[in-house]
Amino acid sequence: MQRARPGLLRFLDSFHDHAAFVLGRRGDVLATNHLCRGLIADFDALPYRERNLTRWIVLSPEARALYADWERLAAEMTAILRLDAGRHPDDARTTELVGERTMKSEHFRRWWDDHKVLTAHVTPVRADLAEANGIETVWKAVEETGRPLAVAVLNAGRSIGGPFLDTDLDDELSLIALNVTSVVHLAKHVARHMATHHAGRILVTSSLSATLPTPYETVYGPSRAFTRMFALGLREELKDHGVTVTTLMPGATDSNFHARAGMTNTAFGPGMKKNSRKEVARQGFLAMMEGRAEIVGGDAATKRTAIRHRFLPETYKAARHAEKAKPRPQH
Repeated sequence: MQRARPGLLRFLDSFHDHAAFVLGRRGDVLATNHLCRGLIADFDALPYRERNLTRWIVLSPEARALYADWERLAAEMTAILRLDAGRHPDDARTTELVGERTMKSEHFRRWWDDHKVLTAHVTPVRADLAEANGIETVWKAVEETGRPLAVAVLNAGRSIGGPFLDTDLDDELSLIALNVTSVVHLAKHVARHMATHHAGRILVTSSLSATLPTPYETVYGPSRAFTRMFALGLREELKDHGVTVTTLMPGATDSNFHARAGMTNTAFGPGMKKNSRKEVARQGFLAMMEGRAEIVGGDAATKRTAIRHRFLPETYKAARHAEKAKPRPQH
């Protein structure tokens, strides 16, 4: 049986000015807030098998009376159901729902026979976030959608490996522009927008490196310490505006991050066991939707490391990191 997570239910209850609901597969209504129950329909009062948004919109006289553009909305919900049916062709419940609506609604039969599916719309934007005009390009694209921004993930960042005496200053200033300045710049737009609408979720990517000195990544660690403290401070400011801010602190992850930082000749190079990037992303998303302050992304060992870092001396942590990040001698 599908169920909405407790954190998602708390998120739903935070909407005081809008009717809101949570949908599962097939358009099943998993949860509603009080305005939805009062203004749209009390799905909780319906028999379990009738708690389906597409079914209600297509078959309910109340839905026809409520929505001036009922036919467009009902056709779109039918298209969403067809997409789900294509992904799960053997689902008995979907077959039952389609059969019921086919018998009871001539409109549904026509829409179903059109074989239309409704998918997400993606707008690609190419911009250099280390430059101010790149940030403005991204934000302009957000504004041009004409819709309130519900979720924002501020994830851009990179590292530079190697001795600080040898690394390039311009490269390090570019890192600061991307890891620090761009986060503040974009967050200014996002925070003001969401506060105006009194709703929103922000996820800011920091790093486990924010919890220790990072020799041989001397600029990267402090940049992530900044984003962590920035996100936690912003969270406190926005809590009365209906907006939550969550910090994601991943450990070493199976991506090209260290290779791009020029660290293949270190303990972070090929052969190091790293966290699944999909699992880290999943943990971050769920923490954001639950409104948590921060989460360490990764396996149990990564989370234990974050706890140990609270108690270990900074000099000890710096020495340990240097052992892993220092380039190995070339033979």
